[in-house]
Amino acid sequence: MRATVRALGAAGGAVADGGRFIGIDRRKLLRGAGALLLGGAGLEACHEVARLLEPPPLAVPDDVEASAAEIAAARNAVSEAAQNEADEIIASLRASSPGSREIGVLERAKKEDAQKLLTGLDHYWSTVPSQADSARSRRLRAQVALLRLRPENGESPPRTATRRNELKKTVETLRKVDWTCVSGPDGTINCSL
Repeated sequence: MRATVRALGAAGGAVADGGRFIGIDRRKLLRGAGALLLGGAGLEACHEVARLLEPPPLAVPDDVEASAAEIAAARNAVSEAAQNEADEIIASLRASSPGSREIGVLERAKKEDAQKLLTGLDHYWSTVPSQADSARSRRLRAQVALLRLRPENGESPPRTATRRNELKKTVETLRKVDWTCVSGPDGTINCSL
């Protein structure tokens, strides 16, 4: 403790000597140095609090071997979740801004195929402020469940890499959308939203 006090006293003395050398009053120099130190400590404390308030990252689930029927069922679940999400967005847009161009875009995408609908939904969310949305969370969880399935008859290494990258991106998006999600011990992701 005494060594710390002596070190601080020596540092204060050095600052005062430096200030006198360049013609600055010692009190002003020490106040300025104290303000800088306090500001730096406050900023660091804010960063630490923000880091502690963030939820832990979600683990990217391991692959699960699945039959063609299981993969088809997972695709249907993604498609159904996307349809429900699009219906909710369209209803919300009709209520708030009936002439929105997004209504027509999403309705056309719903009639085409699941991939176009997913692209349309992702585009819609990229144009609005980020917000928690239970329909979006359910769709992303369905996508995670599909992307972790590996065909039991195997897949090419490039396809595996592409699928794993998509899975990782989807998990990261899910974390941003739904902070209630936690990684389960069996590799599943459980959410409250």
